[in-house]
Amino acid sequence: MALKKSYFLKRVIANTKDFGTVRQRIKKSNRIYLGIILCWVFCLIYFNPKLFAILNETDSFTTKTFFVIFVFFLNIFWLYGIFHFFFLVYKIFPKKQFAPDKIAHFPSVAILYTTRNDFQKKAVLSCVKQSYPNFHVYILDDSTDETFKAKIDHFHHAYTQQTTVIRRDDRRGYKAGNLNNALRNHANGHEYFAVIDADEVIPSDFLNKLIPYFGQDETIAFVQAHHEQNPQQPSKFAKDLSVGINFHWDVYQPPRNHHGFVIFYGHGAVIRRHVWEKVGGFPEIVSEDLAFSTRIRQLGYRGYFVREVTCYEDFPETYYQFRKRHEKWVQGACEYLQYEFLPFILSKRVTFAEKLDVSMSTFILFIPAIFLLYIFIANAVLPMLLAEKHTLSITLFGQTFNLMSAYFMEPRFEKVWTFDFYLITLIGMFSPVFCYFGSIFSRPGKIITLLFKSAVPYISLILVCMCGIVSYLFTRKAVFHTTGDKTDGCISLWGCEGGRSLKQLNSNHPLIFHLEWLLGLTLTYFSFKTMNFALLTISSCLILSPVIARFGWDSKAVSVLVTIPLFFVLLAFGCMGMGFLGIQGFSLYFLAFHF
Repeated sequence: MALKKSYFLKRVIANTKDFGTVRQRIKKSNRIYLGIILCWVFCLIYFNPKLFAILNETDSFTTKTFFVIFVFFLNIFWLYGIFHFFFLVYKIFPKKQFAPDKIAHFPSVAILYTTRNDFQKKAVLSCVKQSYPNFHVYILDDSTDETFKAKIDHFHHAYTQQTTVIRRDDRRGYKAGNLNNALRNHANGHEYFAVIDADEVIPSDFLNKLIPYFGQDETIAFVQAHHEQNPQQPSKFAKDLSVGINFHWDVYQPPRNHHGFVIFYGHGAVIRRHVWEKVGGFPEIVSEDLAFSTRIRQLGYRGYFVREVTCYEDFPETYYQFRKRHEKWVQGACEYLQYEFLPFILSKRVTFAEKLDVSMSTFILFIPAIFLLYIFIANAVLPMLLAEKHTLSITLFGQTFNLMSAYFMEPRFEKVWTFDFYLITLIGMFSPVFCYFGSIFSRPGKIITLLFKSAVPYISLILVCMCGIVSYLFTRKAVFHTTGDKTDGCISLWGCEGGRSLKQLNSNHPLIFHLEWLLGLTLTYFSFKTMNFALLTISSCLILSPVIARFGWDSKAVSVLVTIPLFFVLLAFGCMGMGFLGIQGFSLYFLAFHF
């Protein structure tokens, strides 16, 4: 008996040491975010006094107010430029991830396949074909279309032993409500569960590779798998832009195991059931994944990201779906900030790096709206308040012809436009896309296509973001738009049934498209009035957005037109260089096309 007791104690001590070792390896560090903040503070201390020195010669309260707002927005853009740069450096010098031990016991796992009018046989088949010996697939069907219901029933009849179909009478709580309903009323007796999206294809060893991580540390509540774009998507829009998915997962997720906050992305992850029970289920809001992640962290649990397990996910198939998805993210972020953000920030269990990571990852969704305000202040208001008005003219055969009046920055601005300011501007402009250049030799066609064609879709998010924020402020309601819903018809420029009402204002409403081309023409006017041709990048994207909506991404003419803004980016780069050399004094900060 003494021998058995001694052996048992030795095993407990050994396991405790193992947990301690693993916990040390996944312990959060503040180094990356401390570096980001220190670099940012240095920029503020170094550049802001030079900028504010411009106001020494003016007493106008209006001018000072708008200039302070301008500098404030500029500081925000610097912060996010440095943020992207630091994560890219980590990508170049990664930290080795720990590998879990193999397991002899295979706990029961429920695979929850969520779908709403977007059933994909290949995706659910990847769930059924798992090599893991102890699992069951639950098809959580919120479909409203009988065609998709019939497809799901047909699949279930072919795999009756491995699958169960769960339907409910309403869509209360959106995706979170669907998951909670399944876990509370149907998928009982499973120690873990996996959440899989309708378009997601998981590898056959998905469970075999992820489950062992839970045995390394009891504080790991979920394990999030890596994702890449689905290479077999037929949509031209997806083929042109989807490679960006890979860089998001490759660059920004691995560092978060040690230097930030690992977020459950709502799919492609395995979760401990008892942790889900502790937090009372998934919060029934649009951003249920982020809310769940921050709630469990306040209880002392965390997530872990596994780069070695790759799932495939679809990119939005159409321009409409792309805009709809971002609107959902923006409204979800608004709702999260209202209900979930403050308790997380005030929690003593959460580290400084995690709080800052969640804050920056959430507020980055609002950058397009901030940019909309910024470009008007920087390119319309301030030039009229601070610039000198001149008349452009041309002389032909000894006769002078007046063309138009334009605003040129005063000579005092030349003191600001130095090489160091030029450098921080370039970092702010291009740091979000630096990661693409590293793969340009391995996938030149994909990367070049992405760089040339992504400007219009991403810059169009300026008004999409503003629409989402305004809509939420007025209604106090976030709407869960299912990106892949095949029955959700596209709203054309001329509207569709039920699409004209202002009460149904959304990112694809005809009014938003009309506002885009009107805003584009307005910015084009100011680009010529201030001789700031960098602004043509923004204005041309906004003008082309309704063109895409009207004629479609597959149009040959559209394929050519959407490449035009990149040439304006290069022109902007050249103009800034000329500004540094003293030609046309001062170039106002221009943010690159990935927000």
